[in-house]
Amino acid sequence: MRLYKLFNEDKELLYVGQTTNRVKQRIKQHFQQLKDKYTSLEDKNIWVKDIAYFSYSEQLKNAAELDIYEIYEMSRSNPKENIRNNHDEEPSFILPKLDWEELHPISELDYDVEEYKQLAKKLEKKREEKQKERQEKIHEMEEDVSL
Repeated sequence: MRLYKLFNEDKELLYVGQTTNRVKQRIKQHFQQLKDKYTSLEDKNIWVKDIAYFSYSEQLKNAAELDIYEIYEMSRSNPKENIRNNHDEEPSFILPKLDWEELHPISELDYDVEEYKQLAKKLEKKREEKQKERQEKIHEMEEDVSL
């Protein structure tokens, strides 16, 4: 049981997660979820295209520690892509510091992440086109109303 952190190219923290499996396997799942949900323009996993590095914590003893430390780490660092259990306030207590591995490049996953990054870019482009269409329709409706 470990926590893991995902970072962008500038080494800014994107996401804090937990896994009871192997860390690399869990990170690969983020990419696979993007591919599985590719048809959805509302897919929340589009951010995986920005992952460049990862790190993981020392082994934790049980699920309770895992949950507590995950929320604690999210609250302290406010990662951009965590939605669940992400709080704007820092905790009013201090937990013992975890030991973290140094940053590893995403290429260490032995997994073709470029394919998924390309999918994410295509999805992002589709989203932008859809948004532009919506804005054009709104503009047309506003013009019709003003006539």
